[in-house]
Amino acid sequence: MSFATNIGLASGIDFNQLISSIRAVNSRPISLILNNRSLAEQRNSALEQVKTALLDLKSKGDALNSNDNFLSMTASSTDGNVVLASASNDAVAGDFGVKVLQLAKTHRIAAQGVVDQDSTAISTGAGTFDFKVGDGATTSVEVTNGMTLNQLRDAINAEDANVRASVVNDGTATNPYRLVLTSEDSGSDNALTIVTNDTDLDFSGTTIEQAVAATSNQFDGTITSSGAYTGANTKNIVIEVTTAGAVGAAQYKVSYDGGLTFTADDAFTTATTAVDVTGASAENVLVTFGAGALDFKVGDRFTIDAFNPLLQQAQNGLVEVDGVQVSRSSNTFKDVIEGVTLTAKKVDSEAQTIKVSNSNFSVQGKVSEFIDSYNRLVEGIDGLTSFNTDTQQRSILFGDSTVSQIISSLRSHLTAAIPGATEYGTLSSVGIKVGQDGKFSLDGAAFNDALNDDLDAVSRLFVRSINSANSSVKFLDSTADTTVGAYDLNITQAAEQAAITGTQVVGGGGIAAAERLVITYNESATIVTLAAGSTLSQIINQLNTAFTDNGLAAQASDDGGKLRISSTAYGSSEEVGVSSDQVDTDPNQLGIGTTKLTDTGADVAGTINGQSVTGIGRELTGPDLSLAEGLRLEISATAPFSTKVTFNKGLSASVIETIDNLTESTSGLFAARESSFHAQIAEFDRRIEDLERRLDVQEEALRKKFVTLETKISTLQSQGNFLLSQLSSLIPANG
Repeated sequence: MSFATNIGLASGIDFNQLISSIRAVNSRPISLILNNRSLAEQRNSALEQVKTALLDLKSKGDALNSNDNFLSMTASSTDGNVVLASASNDAVAGDFGVKVLQLAKTHRIAAQGVVDQDSTAISTGAGTFDFKVGDGATTSVEVTNGMTLNQLRDAINAEDANVRASVVNDGTATNPYRLVLTSEDSGSDNALTIVTNDTDLDFSGTTIEQAVAATSNQFDGTITSSGAYTGANTKNIVIEVTTAGAVGAAQYKVSYDGGLTFTADDAFTTATTAVDVTGASAENVLVTFGAGALDFKVGDRFTIDAFNPLLQQAQNGLVEVDGVQVSRSSNTFKDVIEGVTLTAKKVDSEAQTIKVSNSNFSVQGKVSEFIDSYNRLVEGIDGLTSFNTDTQQRSILFGDSTVSQIISSLRSHLTAAIPGATEYGTLSSVGIKVGQDGKFSLDGAAFNDALNDDLDAVSRLFVRSINSANSSVKFLDSTADTTVGAYDLNITQAAEQAAITGTQVVGGGGIAAAERLVITYNESATIVTLAAGSTLSQIINQLNTAFTDNGLAAQASDDGGKLRISSTAYGSSEEVGVSSDQVDTDPNQLGIGTTKLTDTGADVAGTINGQSVTGIGRELTGPDLSLAEGLRLEISATAPFSTKVTFNKGLSASVIETIDNLTESTSGLFAARESSFHAQIAEFDRRIEDLERRLDVQEEALRKKFVTLETKISTLQSQGNFLLSQLSSLIPANG
């Protein structure tokens, strides 16, 4: 039976409204469950806020968790136009004198000029144009008949051979276009050599271009340039008449820089015989004049290009650091001063002061960010766990003891004293106090005073570190498994470099004859030829430059007047070999000998708390399954020793480890709480679904009952109407 409206046709009852009211009454348990579900979601969201604040605090702690992060070393130069300086956190504070003696330059050469870069042929047949940089491989470029300057340029650049080719227009009236070749890397070992040249270009001989008269000249005679130019640089020579007259009477001045500066007026006299216009420098640029119909007038000009193909000589950069000269193939000098990079900008006779210092401002900024992050965490947790006595309102995490314990745990770490520390062993000792509200405040002046007084001690307050009476023990790293405390360290084998020392002392006059050394480092090698007369200092500089340029991790040094060649690293994986073309018994040579000498380094070894450990190079790591597990130390001593080492995690590491434990993705507190809330929400959803299903069944049953009722009422109404109809038919019309 269907109904056109919500009202029963027979009964007049609003069945839908009645069913909705019954369902609403029976749905009250669902409302309670939905309320509990909402609370669970809110609590989970609140915990996420706490977790986010904790992770922010961890990130600020990471910025203080190692000396590389905690310290911010800076380097400044008294004149950055001469030399720039930058420092890494490995730098050591101090002042250093640096003088720039020579700038590194790339090698640049050019060929004689041609008339046109696109049409003038530079070859009359096929062949090759071969070149190389330093001792590198030879690059070969195909030369074709009728090849132009631009075509050769493009062919060279297509090889990607560390040589840049370009065509330059020098502005001369005769042959203005020149091919210029430039090595891309600076340094004397990167000089460019032309091996084969099957073109008509000349990269070695000097040329003197034909003299050209200015179009405004009155003189209509001839001028001829000749000679074999001996100058070291290309010059644009300008002749300008200063006294008018005929050839032999007219006089002139000369410029060697294109007309920027001139000799004195009347320095030269026009002549029909050859005159060297370079004067006292005698560079053999000859000029001859021939008489014409019109004489010279003042201001008549003539130009001559005297060309030297060597535009720029390849050379190393050279600086003097605290009196010691250092050569590099570029103008960047790394680790000449430990942790400092120097960039030479300009040669200057004055030494510049490079000042290396710690940036207190940067350190204080990082500590301030750490404190601010902690205070935000305190504020956030207070807001989520508070109870308003005026409104009697509870915050969403009120009564959650676990969250409150987070702050208690962190505060206990931050207010604890560092084991073994003396003056600066707590935050309060460096001007960081905790208030009644549980927040920290930073006294900037007190903190800065502490940094200036003992930077290392303040660093140990925040950073993982060790205390040791032996300065050769350096902390490298630790793990969460490393236990704070004191350890007995016994070094039985100091790490060693692979090293070879010549047997002869090099006298002040240097070596008597040239000596060729072949130096190998592991699987790499380099060959260096030392000139006769080279002093030990010069030999060391030459070798170290060669090692740097060839990427060999080796170094040369002075060992009591003898040459020492060693690996820069330590350990059993280091091997150095050296041989010479001179015998080792010659007292005037290095004493290396013609038989190859080899040496291998050694790894550090010893015990920690009596347990044997073997390191790698200078690095020693605490044994597994011990209190010192994960502790990494660098041992720079040269002989065995014993000492006590006290390990301290520092406040930053303690806070970070606490947060890591809390936020660990599988077993951490937040993971467990989040899992619990998700389970609760899932259970609430299941119960709601179950109740909704029951209500649907109940509603369907009610509807069926109401339909049945309506049907029965309708039937009764029909029967009643029928009976009334029958009764009416039995009653007489007049009765």
